[in-house]
Amino acid sequence: AGFYSGTINSLALFDLSQTYVGTMEGITISLACVPYSEFTSPATNTTFEPNPQLVFSADNYTRTPNSWNNFKLDEPYSWDTTTNLLVDICIGARTAADPNDTAGVAMVHGSSIQKDDDLINVCGGNAKKVYGYDQRPSVQISFCETPDLPFKYTWSPGTFLNDSTQQNPTAFVSKSIDYNVFSKGLNGCLLKTPLHIIMPIHDLGIGPNDSTACRYQPVPMFATGADGYQWYEDQGGVFTDASGSLSCTNCSNPIATPAATTKYAVIYTNDVNRGNPNNPGSANGCPDTLFTTLHINQLPAVITTNRDTTIKFGSHVQLFAMGASTYTWTPVGSLNDPNSPAPIATPRETTSYIVSGSDSNLCIARDTVKVTIDYTNTMMIPSAFTPNGDGKNDFFKIVNPSFQRITEFRVFNRWGQEVFSTNDINQGWDGKWKGIDQPMGTYEYLIRLANVDGKAEVYKGDVTLIR
Repeated sequence: AGFYSGTINSLALFDLSQTYVGTMEGITISLACVPYSEFTSPATNTTFEPNPQLVFSADNYTRTPNSWNNFKLDEPYSWDTTTNLLVDICIGARTAADPNDTAGVAMVHGSSIQKDDDLINVCGGNAKKVYGYDQRPSVQISFCETPDLPFKYTWSPGTFLNDSTQQNPTAFVSKSIDYNVFSKGLNGCLLKTPLHIIMPIHDLGIGPNDSTACRYQPVPMFATGADGYQWYEDQGGVFTDASGSLSCTNCSNPIATPAATTKYAVIYTNDVNRGNPNNPGSANGCPDTLFTTLHINQLPAVITTNRDTTIKFGSHVQLFAMGASTYTWTPVGSLNDPNSPAPIATPRETTSYIVSGSDSNLCIARDTVKVTIDYTNTMMIPSAFTPNGDGKNDFFKIVNPSFQRITEFRVFNRWGQEVFSTNDINQGWDGKWKGIDQPMGTYEYLIRLANVDGKAEVYKGDVTLIR
């Protein structure tokens, strides 16, 4: 059944031999208290405990087959069971191996190591062979249990106690303090038990105190000095659920976002007193209540008077806002004045503009207007031109070049020969090919345009050259 602590007087091993009677020579048994429960692997000579306490030695010992073989210790060994017990058994060198010695001792699951060497005594020395096993010999231990000792108590610190050596002293403390009680008993070991005395300090706090914020502005609230907190909205003395305006109602630091001025109440509880029959109100943790009011300023009525609109690429539009004292528009890159109530916007891509307006209370409201960009542009391509040098209609080209880029502009005669090409949107055909005026007639053209939004346009048709 084991024991808590005592003095070991003898050890016994069970010999599995049925009839063989053998003699062990130069046997020693040593014991040691060790912190580990298994030997390291792989086992080596250094795995053996270097200095175990010798408790038994005999020049020879005659084994009793099929029985427990008891070894009465020369030196009883005290073991308090706080660490593991290591048993070191060593048998001296044999002059020759005995072929009849084929059995061993009874084994159980555990950890053991073995070293041996032919005809050499390895007790306390090194061996050529070291083995590790997941079994160990079954050992019977005979012991005397340590007698009980009377308990003696010592309290530390001894301050504020009527007697620091009593089992149940009286403490006179005005604030929280830590004590340790020491005692010896049973096996004489020193025991220590801590004791923490808590004296709650009534130092409650709440905040911010009667502060002001803008509507929907997150306001960090806090309550301090207790173990538990429960927040409420105080509606004329009636406590109501505050979950609609607080991020949490049973924490110490909720975030408040009320839509209007709100008075909050916090009920404080102290878990130290909860359930103590000596304290009045202990079932509820000795509650207390504090109040604070959060005054709310309403937001300015900021609106954009523009409706969402569409403009041609490269054009501009004036935006308008009202309802506040100061304004800030974003994004600012395409605006001439982002702090004006009526800036001019020249976006190159579809943009949603946000205007933030603030009032005298520095409360901010926002509105949005979207300006969509139309990247299309109907090209005006003449159906005839007269390259006679009169300065009128002398070139065949796009009449209304805009933001598009020409990727291909080619003109062909009736035989399919290319008589003109360019990728400059401002250039046109003067009616010549290789410096020679071309005859009147109809010519075919191909024009490819690239828009800034990545889309392409293709124009094909005929143009008449007139002289």
